[in-house]
Amino acid sequence: DSETNPSPTASGRRWRRAAKYLGLTSSQCPAAVFHFDFDRRDLQNRDGYFSSLDMLTNELMRQARRWLPAAEIDRLLDEGPNSSSYGLESQAYSRSSRNYHGRGELVTELARLFNRNSDPSPPRIIFVFDSMEQILGLDDLAVYSIFHIAKQMAQGGALPFLICVSRSFAADETIVNRLDLVINLEQFSDSEARTYLTNEAVRQGIALDDTDLHRVIATVGRSPLALRLAVSLMEKDKDGFDPKHWVKSLRDDPGRIQANLYDRVVK
Repeated sequence: DSETNPSPTASGRRWRRAAKYLGLTSSQCPAAVFHFDFDRRDLQNRDGYFSSLDMLTNELMRQARRWLPAAEIDRLLDEGPNSSSYGLESQAYSRSSRNYHGRGELVTELARLFNRNSDPSPPRIIFVFDSMEQILGLDDLAVYSIFHIAKQMAQGGALPFLICVSRSFAADETIVNRLDLVINLEQFSDSEARTYLTNEAVRQGIALDDTDLHRVIATVGRSPLALRLAVSLMEKDKDGFDPKHWVKSLRDDPGRIQANLYDRVVK
């Protein structure tokens, strides 16, 4: 039976508009972007109470609904992958190996769903694995599962692109050997931080004078993450954003700066 191509989701339409604006061809535009933030407690499995592969696969399927019709994902989960290739394995085949095979087939089938479009080129799938310091040296199965998922995506005809982000890779230097490129992000210089904040504020329709810029940088520092969180705060409260009031509320307790920023952004 033939199936019609699934209608693009809202996320897919936004990517297409962005690609058109940037002058990208459809083959250059990613078919999907998946973000796994290991700062989330539900993505941490340090005690080994459940399978990290199951956890990441479930999150993958949840986010896939942003890019593919939910009915397609539901059908895949209900019917499962074609199990004929591993259903007759011997009893000696370990439970963990069987789980990797089964979950891997599920990811492969998901890649094939992304392949169902009119573009002959393979779909580009971006994976961002964030805050990996939460699992490096603590959950080897999660680290292995990251590359297992990428491998299974490739077997389904997709072109996976992995971005692994960590405050430090020292706890597991072996992962560095599996990455094609490692970029060490340093703090902005004072002028770079000012330029970044000024440009982002202008984009949000917020005016920051030199005093405001100095106070914000002195309070949150010059790290890209802290400044990005500050910008996110602008985006959320731009109608009533008061930089003087915001800085005053934080500068008396520097230890809570990051916590306050993060809390305001995620609520």
